[in-house]
Amino acid sequence: VTGALARHGDGALAQLLPAQRRAGRRVLMRLVTLEDTRASLSEEELVAGEAPAKAALSALVNARLVVVREVGDRVVFEIAHEALLAGWATLRGWLDEERESRAVRHRLELAVGDWERLGRTREGLWTTAQLKEAALLEPETLRPRERAFLDASRTAMARGRRLRRAAIVLLPMIAVATYGGIWLKGQADLNRQIDAHIAVAAARVTEAEQLEHSIAVVYQQALTLFTEAKSAAAEALWEQYRGALTRVDGELGSAAQE
Repeated sequence: VTGALARHGDGALAQLLPAQRRAGRRVLMRLVTLEDTRASLSEEELVAGEAPAKAALSALVNARLVVVREVGDRVVFEIAHEALLAGWATLRGWLDEERESRAVRHRLELAVGDWERLGRTREGLWTTAQLKEAALLEPETLRPRERAFLDASRTAMARGRRLRRAAIVLLPMIAVATYGGIWLKGQADLNRQIDAHIAVAAARVTEAEQLEHSIAVVYQQALTLFTEAKSAAAEALWEQYRGALTRVDGELGSAAQE
């Protein structure tokens, strides 16, 4: 029976196109929990609007490797039988190969859920250590909402590093300028120069804040399109947002120089 299951599963995969076979692997991997039991997921959770994944899921259902059932008001998909988890060597090999990345993916799914529940604020984003773990995941296996979460996390971490570097430079300068201002308060010319630089820096910071506020709408629109699996439109808006964010960082850099 085990051999028949394996031959049947391998035969069903062999009939798919290469892109569909890769998508089929991703679908099957998502249908297995970290405890190696069957997971129940909706079509959107499995395919996220990707045509190869949808075709692969349909083929797996037709081959009766995956079954469809109703749970309350949801339609969910499951691997047809527990025997496939242990008896299908191909699937078992995939699970063993990706045991570490499956754990990372599970943590990513939980983090994305928390981030969305918090309104996609910066507080829910990943830090450097967690982003290093995410490098174990192949980009093509990520769903749009997961890509949006990781991109937002990387952008926030990069900006944080720039601000910390600016603070390292600015704090000693502020201390020296303050001490010098007190010591040389009789030299009005020096004070005027300092005030002029501070005014320019404050103006740059204000401009950066206004620009960042104006692109918040673009940011939310892009994330909404990612969630709706409208990848092309979402990527265009995301590039527009990242370009504007670069200008924000430029204004902050100029403020730091002042």
